[in-house]
Formats: sequence, structure tokens, C-alpha cells
Amino acid sequence: QVGGYDVAKTNIKNSTGIDGVALHVSSALSAGFVYSAATLPIDLAKTRMQNQSALPDGTMLYRSLPQTIGKIAASEGARSLFNGFGPYFLRSGGHTVFMFLFMEQYKKVADHYYPL
Repeated sequence: QVGGYDVAKTNIKNSTGIDGVALHVSSALSAGFVYSAATLPIDLAKTRMQNQSALPDGTMLYRSLPQTIGKIAASEGARSLFNGFGPYFLRSGGHTVFMFLFMEQYKKVADHYYPL
């Protein structure tokens, strides 16, 4: 998230010229979107593995994250790996926005009281 935030912040500032809270929010939303897109398939696979029950022969359908992601994509389609993206993005994207807004405001206060 931090790397994506820094890249987004630099690119948005250079291309639009905005600064301040608007820059921080748009950069954090961009970082949150990338984070959500990268981690949702892994989170979905983890949840499927946690919620599974043993098959009648005692084996488990899902055995590892890569195998689970592959099996879901093969049986339900690759787009199914992103089911629930909206709520997931609201949760993780919202967290990302508040985290980076807090960090930027904290840096502003710290720089004021503790200049280098």
C-alpha cells in the first residue's frame, strides 16, 4: 500500500497539480484499489479453504492457495475471483484512505513541532 500510495501521489500531483487533502484522498483511493484488486483473490481462496468440509472420502477439495485460486477460476470463471469487490474495496479502501490521511496530518504536525 505504501509504495502504491507514493507512486500515485507523485503521478497525481505531477499530472493534475492538486495538493493537500484532495491529493492524499485520491492517492489513497488509488492505492486502496490496487491493494483490493491484488488481495481479493487470495482472501477469497483463504475463506474457501477455511469454510470447506471434508469430501465423502475424507479428502479436502482445496489444499493450497494457488490450487484453490486455479480451481475456482477453472470451475467458476476468472471473474468469480473478484466477487464482492465493492464491499471489499469499501472496507480496505476506506482503511487505506483513513490511514494515509492520518499519516499525512501527523507528518504535518510533527514537521511543525520537530523541524529538521
